[in-house]
Amino acid sequence: MSVRLRPVALKMSKKLIITTHILFLILIIVGVVFAFLKNNNCRIENALLIYTSRERESSLNAEISKLKLENDKFKFYLKQLEPADYAGWKTFENKSRGYFFMYPSNAVVDESDAINVLYIKSPNVDISIIHFDSPFYHPPAGTNVRLWVLDKVSYDEVGESIKILGTDTLHLVTNKSPQVYAADDYFFIKDGQMYDIKIVPSGDKQDWELYYKFLKSLRSLL
Repeated sequence: MSVRLRPVALKMSKKLIITTHILFLILIIVGVVFAFLKNNNCRIENALLIYTSRERESSLNAEISKLKLENDKFKFYLKQLEPADYAGWKTFENKSRGYFFMYPSNAVVDESDAINVLYIKSPNVDISIIHFDSPFYHPPAGTNVRLWVLDKVSYDEVGESIKILGTDTLHLVTNKSPQVYAADDYFFIKDGQMYDIKIVPSGDKQDWELYYKFLKSLRSLL
């Protein structure tokens, strides 16, 4: 004897089947989305780990390069120079300012405005000796060069101090950017006159052995 479902029971049975199918489909979609997100999160985490690792490696390499450069600079600065180290170099006297220096034979000195600035240029060196006749370049007697300069010029770092013409200097470093060239400025005060020796590397190459040879060659005219 067959059992016939009542219309209401049949209708509820169909709704239950449809609801079950919908829930099952939703679970499948949620599972797929979860798996997709989990997979992407793993990829993102791996990408972040790789990026972080590369950033750390790049930062470490930059720090190593910087330390190596500082070590080379220190080594060149401490080197005792002999006349033979200047073989082939020329001598320039700035009588109006009372100093002289030596420079490579392939360099050219522009002395058209020797009272205010001298330019020494060659394929591997670009140096300016600046001594303008202005209030900034004529500080009051007894002025500390560091206190006088730091809040008046722009720079990125304070470098190591050396002596030029027997006087302590303030070394300011400007890093290369799209707006400016990299440069090292050595400020010092001698007999009431402020001097700024600006060294601009040719290209991206720095030749500190040459720079220090030049800086150490600066002497007062007697």
